[in-house]
Amino acid sequence: MFHTIHELEMAIRDWLDEYRFYSKQSWVPPGVTDAGEKIHDVVVVGAGQSGLALTYSLKLRGVRRIVAVDAQKADQSGPWSTFARMTHLRTPKNVPGPECFNPLLSFRAWFCAAYTKEQYDQITFIATEHWREYLAWFRRMIDVDTRNETRVTSIRWNASESCLEVATERIGDAASKVLYTRRVCLATGITSAGRWSAPAELVRGLPESAYTGAWEDIPFGDLVGQDVAVIGAGASGFDNATAAIDAGCESVAIFSRSPFPRGDTFFDLWRGRNDTATFPNETGSPAADLLDPLVAYNANVSDDERLRILSSVFRAGRSPANSEYLSRVRQLDKMSVYEEEPVDRIEYLSESNRVAVHSKGNIHEFDKLIFATGVEPGLKHRPEFDAIRDHILTWADVVGDDRKLVLGLEAYPKLTSSFRLQPNSPENAFVSNIYSLADIVHTTVGLQSIPHVVTVVADDIGRSLFQAHGIESVALIVDRQESQ
Repeated sequence: MFHTIHELEMAIRDWLDEYRFYSKQSWVPPGVTDAGEKIHDVVVVGAGQSGLALTYSLKLRGVRRIVAVDAQKADQSGPWSTFARMTHLRTPKNVPGPECFNPLLSFRAWFCAAYTKEQYDQITFIATEHWREYLAWFRRMIDVDTRNETRVTSIRWNASESCLEVATERIGDAASKVLYTRRVCLATGITSAGRWSAPAELVRGLPESAYTGAWEDIPFGDLVGQDVAVIGAGASGFDNATAAIDAGCESVAIFSRSPFPRGDTFFDLWRGRNDTATFPNETGSPAADLLDPLVAYNANVSDDERLRILSSVFRAGRSPANSEYLSRVRQLDKMSVYEEEPVDRIEYLSESNRVAVHSKGNIHEFDKLIFATGVEPGLKHRPEFDAIRDHILTWADVVGDDRKLVLGLEAYPKLTSSFRLQPNSPENAFVSNIYSLADIVHTTVGLQSIPHVVTVVADDIGRSLFQAHGIESVALIVDRQESQ
């Protein structure tokens, strides 16, 4: 156990130096365009927990000409500094994360060195503010070349240079900068293949001032003394309802179209299965974690079997507020919860500047609406894919346009088991140079998926780069030896 953060950092740097981790050189042969522009090994779109984990895993494998692009300010990537309004993460403190099973870089190692082991022993779920601190420290330790406050505007294939072009623009600056790269990985989370959006059929005819989205920067101070409705009863819905009550709203109501699940599927899988009735000699041993094999291997089964698994796991939605989660919700007694009461329509009342929510034959009036209805899936909502969208295989291409899948999966790209995009025809093979960490299981389970998914992606990127470029480097060394 390290007593100070300095001791821990010295040990990490010493260990990583053994693997040339901090070297800027890569075993991938250097590439330059005809115009003299550097061709990177990988551009990672997103510098949150998944993007950082992938960068770390790639650098460990000697793939080091990497740039991470993120629209947020430095150390504010992901939802943790914006719309993640829970006070604590929803996963236990001991779940592996971006450190990918390296205990020196784990949250536990950092927290015990930055705070104390006694304080660590007292927590069950990681405070959101501590997770932000940890990710900022993790980024600093792995030395990532990050372009913050920069968004990707276009991804296209440059056939003459045999590489991808990633057009970027600095937020607030119209000037565009193009990054050339051999591989791209999307690590922008749940919206990598979709967008946040309030249901069009519910907001039609409403003034924009009447509603907001749970994913937006909500001025909760404006809700003081107001009656607020939250449409959507997932975990995020209750987080936003709690924030509204904390801010001083008069009342808050939550509308759920479905009954609350009795248990938490992911927690039950994580707790595991007790086999001592079959093997009594295993009594006293912890049950095996069943969530690990789900996140590690679900992408390797047949399509039919995978769809069966996904339909079962997500039958209650992506992130349902079950009884276990509700037991940790603050101010629950101050909320009105309408279970199994889907919203039929919403009417704007111009005379009072309020809205009327019509649900299951009932009418409720409010001053403000917060939509916590999730992501609208589909690459059509991602303008950066405009140039290549029609070349990407989707689940709808496989199962048919008329079949509706769980969580709108039909609109998602159909990834390979190594999380590559697939072309919808052989002449579009270049799309296989793009990877996505936005697999529907990964983005839902989140933290526990990271070490399983990013190591697969890092291995496959390294393998594909070696097949395409590494052999020439080996041959160059061998030829040089023979000529001496």
